[in-house]
Amino acid sequence: TTPTQKWEYAGASSTHARVVEGGTAVYGIHGEVFLTYSGSGYWSDYGLGQLTWTGDDPLLTSSWVKLPNKPTNGATTYNPIFQAKTALNLRGAGHASFITDKDGNGFLCYHAYAYTNGAKASGRDAYIEPYYIDYTEWNGTSYGVIHAGLNDNRVPANVNSTVNFVNV
Repeated sequence: TTPTQKWEYAGASSTHARVVEGGTAVYGIHGEVFLTYSGSGYWSDYGLGQLTWTGDDPLLTSSWVKLPNKPTNGATTYNPIFQAKTALNLRGAGHASFITDKDGNGFLCYHAYAYTNGAKASGRDAYIEPYYIDYTEWNGTSYGVIHAGLNDNRVPANVNSTVNFVNV
């Protein structure tokens, strides 16, 4: 994909290129293929976008549909599907991996910079939050839009949030 949506090129300048990178496939329960990718620069409002495969030749750009960057026709989900821009104390959320536990619960693993009183930490840390695919939402080619975040609001949870994982 190429950066065509405003959120994908936040931070771009004469010295910083427009960036879309780090594609990761997420597979739906009906054979759908969703591709998440990082957009924008990690130094700015980095986030995750979603492309959906139409079923045609996956090597052709025309075989992928990008979620819109603004809500349209009553849609509640749009690109970016996950972004730390409005998070309390994180920025630069990107490069996601998706895992599923033995009970079928999905988790999004990503990196981000912690911020304290407006100052960025010196390094990125890894974070994990739940995700699911909403099969009631149209993505431009089929039904299925990835929802990510502990609070299901497309924004990382506060870094002081606690999630307990129980080994059963």
